[in-house]
Amino acid sequence: MLKISQNYRLTRLLRDCPSCGVALQEYGEKLGTEEAKAFSSKVKDITQFLIQDIELKIPKNNVPVTVTYHDPCHAIRGLKIQKEPRELLKKIPGLSLKEMNGTTQCCGSAGSFNLSYYQLSMQILDKKLNNIRDTGAEVVATACPACEMQIGHGVRKNQLTQKVMHPIELLSQAYLIGGK
Repeated sequence: MLKISQNYRLTRLLRDCPSCGVALQEYGEKLGTEEAKAFSSKVKDITQFLIQDIELKIPKNNVPVTVTYHDPCHAIRGLKIQKEPRELLKKIPGLSLKEMNGTTQCCGSAGSFNLSYYQLSMQILDKKLNNIRDTGAEVVATACPACEMQIGHGVRKNQLTQKVMHPIELLSQAYLIGGK
């Protein structure tokens, strides 16, 4: 079992998954202890942290790609996060952000919904894929691993060319290109 020293103080717990973020931020309310409430208050989305809490060092390298962004359901409905991932993407030199229609509509993953109701989840995904195609984007960015898997599955199944990536992966590319 992991033991944490009494001197250790958690200042922030950054997370890159909205579903996990919702669960972690609910610990305080569900457990009802002061420790749990203190813990929950320190959980923050990584895009929020990079946009609101620090002075982000803007990458110097261009990432010449057109990106569309899919809003994960837990991000917009549970955490009320929508602008921060876009603001982060806009800070990447060379990246062009093109909004899709229905960006806030579910991709059909919905946790394990896509496993229990595969055909219905594919019908929902097909609408999302049509909106993605209409943008002409080369990359679909989303801040949810479940959405990444669902959209990625649809891209492969339909033999589309888009890559599906987390916004932090694109930011990382901008720091790494030519600087390896």
